[in-house]
Amino acid sequence: MNENFEKSLIYVPDMAVLSQRNAEEIQREHRKRWGVDAEGVVLPVCTATGVPFKNDFTAEKTIRYKGRAEEFLLGDVVAEFARLGLDIYLTLDPTLHFIKSDSLHIVDISGDSSAQACFSKKRTRKLLVNLAKKAIEIATEACARARGAHGADAKTAGIAINFTDILPVGASNERIELNCFCNECREQLAGYAPRGKRLIEFFETFPNPWNMALKDAGSGIGQIDELEWDISPDRIIGLSKMKGFESFEDREQDSQEQAAALREYLRARHTQVTETVKDLFAGMDLDGKKRILITEGSHYDWTSGTFLKKLDDPAICDELWFDPTANEFDIRKVQYRSFLWKRSTYFLNAFFQFLNQSQDRYMRTYTGLARHTVDDVRNLLELRKRQVLSSGITEKLDLSLLPDLDEKGEVGRIGFVAPCIDENICASLVGKAKVPEGINENQLNDDPKEMLNKLAGLMGLNPGAG
Repeated sequence: MNENFEKSLIYVPDMAVLSQRNAEEIQREHRKRWGVDAEGVVLPVCTATGVPFKNDFTAEKTIRYKGRAEEFLLGDVVAEFARLGLDIYLTLDPTLHFIKSDSLHIVDISGDSSAQACFSKKRTRKLLVNLAKKAIEIATEACARARGAHGADAKTAGIAINFTDILPVGASNERIELNCFCNECREQLAGYAPRGKRLIEFFETFPNPWNMALKDAGSGIGQIDELEWDISPDRIIGLSKMKGFESFEDREQDSQEQAAALREYLRARHTQVTETVKDLFAGMDLDGKKRILITEGSHYDWTSGTFLKKLDDPAICDELWFDPTANEFDIRKVQYRSFLWKRSTYFLNAFFQFLNQSQDRYMRTYTGLARHTVDDVRNLLELRKRQVLSSGITEKLDLSLLPDLDEKGEVGRIGFVAPCIDENICASLVGKAKVPEGINENQLNDDPKEMLNKLAGLMGLNPGAG
């Protein structure tokens, strides 16, 4: 690998980072860490707290920018990076955790809802397209101003849909709880499955076909990693036996039928997600800007509902970003970049979401987070900080271990994406967090192990995963 040919992007995981580092510092630190200049920066359309620009749906959330007394909006942030000559990429998180409307929320197989949007819902798609189009317009105008004022050659280069956690996975007493099974998702899945609505009935019991590939491990969810599009039912059964998962060998259900239903579900979910992605990109009127997808990097990503190899399709996207440490993939039809963080944005998003939730008075009053003391929440924040930092791929040596660059740069790997956070930034954000009191401040503090269990419950995450 010749690092001089690496096309690198700076990834800003949340606008809160800009309260700790300005654009010049972020650019300089990227060069120092990786030894290559960044060609662009990736900025979020939405933050953990809301939308950082005027829109038709919600009040804009301003951004604290280091060294400036005034509050910033998205256009101001774009201008700071554009004047440095950095191309602008936007990233859209479809989960919209700040939206409190129950009608948009995901619903698991047992009928329980969670406070994040189902991105396959018609109304969610409309909202996402509207926000993306407005953000692209703002970024394009800011780049034009930077060219006029500073002669900077910056442009709005693309938009990345981040679906690393659009379908959270939970488990309790071996019962696997997958999302989303709202009415719209059920109709869509039935339309893509040969069994139609009968397919979902396989999963409305226990044990069910998911137990063949997923297992409640107590501290996380174990899974079979070798699930590919063309996997056979016999192969699924064999892997389940090898892993000690449910194989239906001694049960009344037919193991072949259960394995076939599992494969049918995986394929139907992949089709549902990719059709939604196509619909979103088509509605954005991108006019040549790149269509990018961010995923974790497994053969089958349960939290995105997609087979990575099947995303290697120009009809779906132009570029993929994923964690290079999970598996090696021969991407031949589209371009891709290595995302230098384990599980891509999964732990990054979880950190900033919990950082916001811990300071949100609504969350501290009306949700499960309200039952925990301020000290509890601060301990949970510290655990989340340690988890996100331990997931970093931050050494220059790591660049030499990446797959070779494509010589022509037309398809295959073209570079990498590197998040711009470190221990100092995370420690400062956690240290300055203002956690309001919950509804019960008379509880005894829990031990660290119990804290980790609470965190998993609050976030719907798997502390042992990754």
